[in-house]
Amino acid sequence: MNGQEILADIERAGPRTSELTRHLLASAGRARVKRRQLNVSDLVADVPGMLGAHVPPAVSLSVSLPQASPTIDGVETPLRQVLSTS
Repeated sequence: MNGQEILADIERAGPRTSELTRHLLASAGRARVKRRQLNVSDLVADVPGMLGAHVPPAVSLSVSLPQASPTIDGVETPLRQVLSTS
């Protein structure tokens, strides 16, 4: 990875970190988690980037997504966790 890619990963991680913190606070009863409409393709498209540091360089990850993606009403953080650990 070059410097630009690393900075882009850091920028993408910021909002996810914030969402994870809100989710942890909600689990502890200190905050409310907001459900919202989520695009399934957007969630799935982020998986290779989230797993990039955990996958050996010899392994290539790719995602093929349909043109029309469904939206779901949900909480982003637990859905991302399911996608990245499945």
